Amino acid sequence: MNALHEQFVVEARELIHQATDDLIAVEPEKASDERIDRVFRAFHTLKGSAGVVELPPMILTLHAAEDLLAAIRGRRLDVSSPAVDAALACLDQVAQWVDAFEAHGALPVRAGEDAQAMARRLRECGFPVSAVYDVRANAAQELAKEVGAEACRSLARVTEPAVNSVPGDAESDCQLPALVLTQ
Repeated sequence: MNALHEQFVVEARELIHQATDDLIAVEPEKASDERIDRVFRAFHTLKGSAGVVELPPMILTLHAAEDLLAAIRGRRLDVSSPAVDAALACLDQVAQWVDAFEAHGALPVRAGEDAQAMARRLRECGFPVSAVYDVRANAAQELAKEVGAEACRSLARVTEPAVNSVPGDAESDCQLPALVLTQ
């Protein structure tokens, strides 16, 4: 593992720990704006770091949770146990992937399947999934139909809503959450 990958693993674990602690404290506090902002920044930083080391399933799983947190920050979604549980589930998945990345220098072969499971869980919890992507177009179409999402033809299309989102602006509000699926 090179120095960049080692730094990613160390920083990712710190951010996962920080975000987990903050999410666990959210419900009893009734979610202070400061705490929600801190959790959002941790997810955002983790997502950017995963981009630097080129881990697409991790990027978009974090993007999904980031969209969820953006909706809470923008007061379009209330803080609830299911929302906190969904964000924690995303962190648990990312933590497993960080361990695998450290041990093997790559995400597990099952990363795409794990991302599919996350999409299903978010949908089952009542959080809409706006877009999915898979290098296998058939798999993307099947999952999109199952969770009521758009099957995107490019990874860039999946990330568009979050990039263009401005809280409170009806024309640019992101749809919750987008996930990427890979082989």
